[in-house]
Amino acid sequence: MPLTPTQRGVRTGAFVAAIATLAVVMLGSIYNPFQFAADLAVPERLAMAAEAALLPGVALAFAIAQLARHRFATSDDIDAAAGPAPTERARVLQALIQNTLEQAVLAVVAYAAWAAVMPANWLSAVPCAAITFLLGRAAFHFGYERGAAARSFGFGLTFYPTLFMLALLVLRIGEHLVGPTAH
Repeated sequence: MPLTPTQRGVRTGAFVAAIATLAVVMLGSIYNPFQFAADLAVPERLAMAAEAALLPGVALAFAIAQLARHRFATSDDIDAAAGPAPTERARVLQALIQNTLEQAVLAVVAYAAWAAVMPANWLSAVPCAAITFLLGRAAFHFGYERGAAARSFGFGLTFYPTLFMLALLVLRIGEHLVGPTAH
């Protein structure tokens, strides 16, 4: 079955985001651009993850502020859920909040687990992913109302680094659970 133009646009945006994700996570993991020491203790690792988690928090705060500003300025939406049905703009802004919240929670889990489990010289992947998260949320936000193809890159740039980190964490943890195998 041939893809629609929207599906092709989403595929293209997702593909570009996937390539960017590989570059970002691998850059952070292999080259250690933030120069984390190999002997960095767990408390310092988790402190770094908490600092990185501020960027998804900023993205979420921005999304919430957008809806709050809209509600204040729009008499049809000022009463929020206590008022009549929300306007289309309020529904879009609420969808942006919901998606950002979902992404932020998952990212923070990945950042904390990565900081605690992965080798210290791979820790730069966390701030790299957090920066990518913020850029991805901006692209998602500004492309949202233009449709799925316009927001797919931003979605992928937000989601794929987290997903890739989680996948590597599962492999790492699985490796530890299984332990070394005898030949």
